[in-house]
Amino acid sequence: MRQTQYRSLFERDIPAYTLEEIKTATDKMWVLGNDKFKQQVEEMSGRRASPLPKGGDRKSEAFFKSKA
Repeated sequence: MRQTQYRSLFERDIPAYTLEEIKTATDKMWVLGNDKFKQQVEEMSGRRASPLPKGGDRKSEAFFKSKA
């Protein structure tokens, strides 16, 4: 029974975007999962589970105002 279920996992192609998510998470050692799961991992491990958002345009007026 378990063997049949395991084999059935490989009967469908994995979408390219899913493979890319897996590859990126693995290469960069980030947690792969939904936000709730990532939050749980962060709480348990004491470390970030995903990258921080990228900074904005450092030459923009809005950036300078946010740093004041």
